[in-house]
Amino acid sequence: MVVPALAGAVLLAAFIMWERACDHPMLPLEFFANRVFSGAVATVALVYFALMGAMFLVPQYLQLVLGNTPLASGVGMIALAAGLLVASLASTPVATRIGVRTTVAVGMASVAVGLAGASMVGPTTPEWVLATGLGVVGVGLGLTLPQATNAIVGSVPQQKSGIASAVNDAVSELGGSLGVAVLGAVLTTRYRSSIAQAVTDAGSAVDDLPAGVLDAGARVAGVGIAGSSTGGKGCR
Repeated sequence: MVVPALAGAVLLAAFIMWERACDHPMLPLEFFANRVFSGAVATVALVYFALMGAMFLVPQYLQLVLGNTPLASGVGMIALAAGLLVASLASTPVATRIGVRTTVAVGMASVAVGLAGASMVGPTTPEWVLATGLGVVGVGLGLTLPQATNAIVGSVPQQKSGIASAVNDAVSELGGSLGVAVLGAVLTTRYRSSIAQAVTDAGSAVDDLPAGVLDAGARVAGVGIAGSSTGGKGCR
């Protein structure tokens, strides 16, 4: 994992040096000196980080924790899509009334509040609580994305708008990929830690667990299970 990261950093540095020296750069770096452009790019990246991260984690919670079917899990995500749709339609009128910066700030705050609420759910939490949080996230995304995209394209000369649009698309892909990767890594770490602790704490009650859970837990915890954590062929 370290080697690809270092390779990526080297390639990024080489790309920046090439673009600076080129007479007709593919991506004019002076765009990023514009605070509106840079701020909008960062906003798009953060918004897609949250969106794709939520879309990656929430269905797993609905299926693996609550035991919903894939179809029911998809229905459980409707609140996010509905909030996004409605707020996207209202984004321009709202921005006209209160200003673009205020609209984006309100949208980002809504995303943060919605994610904070959704992060507090547990195995016994009613599904409407999660749906409410996702709906608030969707509203925030819908308010933010159209204005951030308009800011990216509108902050550069008209003849360069195609480049700005490509930057918007690339940043959204990057933010979404990082959202899945980072939050997925956090989920995996917490899952491994919880399973290992559960196997360690189970003790004599370990024989009551399903065989699949025992095998998975043993591999994660690095122990063998045969009524204890000291070895054996494992329960079947």
